Amino acid sequence: MNNLKFLSRKELKVYNLMLTTLTYDQMAEKFNLSAGGLRFHVNIILSKMQFCSRISLICDHFEENKDFEFIEPDWLSELSPKESDNFYLLAAGYTVNDSAEILNLSVSGVGYLRRKLFIKAGVKNALNFILKFYVKKAVQSNGD
Repeated sequence: MNNLKFLSRKELKVYNLMLTTLTYDQMAEKFNLSAGGLRFHVNIILSKMQFCSRISLICDHFEENKDFEFIEPDWLSELSPKESDNFYLLAAGYTVNDSAEILNLSVSGVGYLRRKLFIKAGVKNALNFILKFYVKKAVQSNGD
């Protein structure tokens, strides 16, 4: 859902920083705001764009932007069915609570599966996980 037209100039700048691995503190520093002040702007952006989290916003951005593609890691086939389903739910931007409901697991069970995925992927959190597997497509040359 692309509601960027409803964002102010400052919100667009915050939105673009939200698509990076910067923490809220690092983003706040760039805008000379407190982390709480930045979170206020982030919440306004999420509300205007009808997202429940930064992760779901990022996943939607990459899905809509045809310059990016999701790369499945080689080790994906080694995962159990629940782990694999959790991988795809995370890649689609589902929250832990939503994933727990879909997978018929407890929230702590999904959290455990996600931590295993993060270790396997060599990342620290869901944001880094998403940004690791969505990559910019190479520009194709037609040889002219």
